[in-house]
Amino acid sequence: MWGNRMHPVPEGFIFPQQTSIRVLFNLLFFGDPCNKYGPYRHIKSFDVRANQKSYISKARAVMNFLCNQGKKKSLTLQKCQMMTDI
Repeated sequence: MWGNRMHPVPEGFIFPQQTSIRVLFNLLFFGDPCNKYGPYRHIKSFDVRANQKSYISKARAVMNFLCNQGKKKSLTLQKCQMMTDI
Protein backbone atom coordinates (compact mmCIF):
# COMPACT_ATOMS: atom_id res chain seq x y z
CA MET A 1 0.00 0.00 0.00
CA TRP A 2 1.27 3.44 -0.87
CA GLY A 3 -0.38 6.78 -1.55
CA ASN A 4 -3.29 5.78 0.75
CA ARG A 5 -4.36 3.14 -1.76
CA MET A 6 -3.78 -0.54 -2.49
CA HIS A 7 -1.69 -1.23 -5.59
CA PRO A 8 -0.77 -4.51 -7.32
CA VAL A 9 2.85 -3.35 -7.66
CA PRO A 10 5.23 -1.49 -5.35
CA GLU A 11 5.84 2.22 -5.52
CA GLY A 12 8.47 2.94 -8.16
CA PHE A 13 7.53 -0.13 -10.24
CA ILE A 14 9.02 0.00 -13.73
CA PHE A 15 7.05 -1.59 -16.54
CA PRO A 16 9.32 -3.48 -18.98
CA GLN A 17 9.99 -1.19 -21.92
CA GLN A 18 11.53 -3.64 -24.34
CA THR A 19 10.43 -7.24 -24.26
CA SER A 20 9.18 -9.94 -26.59
CA ILE A 21 5.52 -10.53 -27.31
CA ARG A 22 5.87 -13.89 -25.59
CA VAL A 23 7.16 -12.36 -22.35
CA LEU A 24 4.60 -9.54 -22.53
CA PHE A 25 1.78 -12.07 -22.95
CA ASN A 26 2.95 -14.03 -19.92
CA LEU A 27 3.35 -10.91 -17.78
CA LEU A 28 -0.06 -9.55 -18.72
CA PHE A 29 -1.92 -12.81 -18.19
CA PHE A 30 0.11 -14.61 -15.53
CA GLY A 31 2.22 -11.94 -13.81
CA ASP A 32 5.74 -12.18 -12.46
CA PRO A 33 5.89 -14.94 -9.85
CA CYS A 34 9.56 -14.26 -9.06
CA ASN A 35 8.65 -10.79 -7.78
CA LYS A 36 5.21 -11.92 -6.56
CA TYR A 37 3.33 -9.57 -8.93
CA GLY A 38 -0.05 -10.67 -10.20
CA PRO A 39 -1.10 -10.37 -13.84
CA TYR A 40 0.03 -7.04 -15.22
CA ARG A 41 -3.32 -6.56 -16.93
CA HIS A 42 -4.64 -5.52 -13.49
CA ILE A 43 -2.22 -2.59 -13.28
CA LYS A 44 -4.04 0.72 -13.65
CA SER A 45 -2.59 4.07 -14.65
CA PHE A 46 -2.65 5.29 -11.03
CA ASP A 47 -0.45 2.33 -10.02
CA VAL A 48 2.62 3.64 -11.84
CA ARG A 49 4.55 6.85 -12.33
CA ALA A 50 3.49 9.18 -15.13
CA ASN A 51 6.44 8.20 -17.33
CA GLN A 52 5.36 4.52 -17.19
CA LYS A 53 1.75 5.01 -18.26
CA SER A 54 2.49 5.03 -21.98
CA TYR A 55 4.24 1.65 -21.76
CA ILE A 56 1.21 0.07 -20.12
CA SER A 57 -1.09 1.65 -22.68
CA LYS A 58 1.01 0.39 -25.59
CA ALA A 59 1.29 -3.10 -24.11
CA ARG A 60 -2.49 -3.27 -23.71
CA ALA A 61 -3.01 -2.11 -27.27
CA VAL A 62 -0.69 -4.83 -28.61
CA MET A 63 -2.33 -7.56 -26.52
CA ASN A 64 -5.85 -6.38 -27.37
CA PHE A 65 -4.98 -6.53 -31.06
CA LEU A 66 -3.47 -10.01 -30.73
CA CYS A 67 -6.35 -11.31 -28.62
CA ASN A 68 -8.89 -9.97 -31.11
CA GLN A 69 -7.02 -11.66 -33.93
CA GLY A 70 -6.96 -14.86 -31.90
CA LYS A 71 -10.72 -14.66 -31.28
CA LYS A 72 -11.28 -14.38 -35.03
CA LYS A 73 -9.35 -17.62 -35.42
CA SER A 74 -11.06 -19.26 -32.40
CA LEU A 75 -7.92 -19.35 -30.28
CA THR A 76 -8.51 -19.68 -26.56
CA LEU A 77 -6.20 -18.45 -23.82
CA GLN A 78 -5.16 -22.05 -23.25
CA LYS A 79 -4.20 -22.47 -26.91
CA CYS A 80 -2.33 -19.16 -26.84
CA GLN A 81 -0.45 -20.26 -23.75
CA MET A 82 0.52 -23.51 -25.43
CA MET A 83 1.89 -21.53 -28.39
CA THR A 84 4.04 -19.40 -26.08
CA ASP A 85 5.55 -22.55 -24.58
CA ILE A 86 7.08 -23.48 -27.94
